[in-house]
Amino acid sequence: MTIQRSSKGTIGIASADQSGANIVIENTTSGARSKPQDLTGYRMKKSVNGVVTIDVALKSVSLPAGQKFTLWAKGAKDRASGELEQIADGYFSFGVGSCIWNLFDESGNEKATLTAKFSG
Repeated sequence: MTIQRSSKGTIGIASADQSGANIVIENTTSGARSKPQDLTGYRMKKSVNGVVTIDVALKSVSLPAGQKFTLWAKGAKDRASGELEQIADGYFSFGVGSCIWNLFDESGNEKATLTAKFSG
């Protein structure tokens, strides 16, 4: 599996679970410039072969500097165990295989991308 990540600003996609259980968003700020990031209105979308297969609105939460927010598929975890977790009720699994995950802000601007390519 090959992973490519990119981000515009302080929020990035840290990882996508290979088994389709979760995707992790991180606030990459630290030090004197660190600040929380409000995720209100943000959306996480997964595309396979150019078709959006998953579209989840993130809950209203402030992600502290240096912290991670985990979006879980409903089949992987029944309920969130903390403020920095969310269960995507409409999705038993996020699926496996090659895909592109995109994070969009409240205005629809792309903030981060994770591309996963499986070979063989």
